[in-house]
Amino acid sequence: MMFRIASFLIWAVVAAAAVFWALRLAITPQAAPAYASVDQGLSVAGGDFAGLLGTTLVVEPELAQVAPPSQAHRFHLTGVVAPRSADSPQGLALIAIDGQPPKHFSVGSKIDGEWVLQSVGKRSASIGPAQGNALAVLELPAPPEPATGVLSASPMR
Repeated sequence: MMFRIASFLIWAVVAAAAVFWALRLAITPQAAPAYASVDQGLSVAGGDFAGLLGTTLVVEPELAQVAPPSQAHRFHLTGVVAPRSADSPQGLALIAIDGQPPKHFSVGSKIDGEWVLQSVGKRSASIGPAQGNALAVLELPAPPEPATGVLSASPMR
């Protein structure tokens, strides 16, 4: 009786392996669409690694007076809900900050620090200080071209 159970288990494993490899070799994965792109949002460790190697950083005085870079590169617009009229103070924007998942912000709401969503257009959002002009306009990327093609003639049976 023990030999029958062992034989059954061995043949079950052989059959499962045969089905697995048959499906693996027979089915080909679908190709990615032509408009698909690779996400380049990989974050790489940045900064000065000189301290790790035992050296000290020397800052020259003329280089220390450089103006701070704009903070607009931290924001990425992923979607908008714009009002029909351009002068309406309503609207929502989906904005990702520092590579985090996007969050929704309404016009006039505080985004990060002193940044406020000032206005929303059909494919853009303006951000800046609460009591000032827009310092940056975030634009949505252009939509991909529509996929066009010719239907293949299926053989009649």
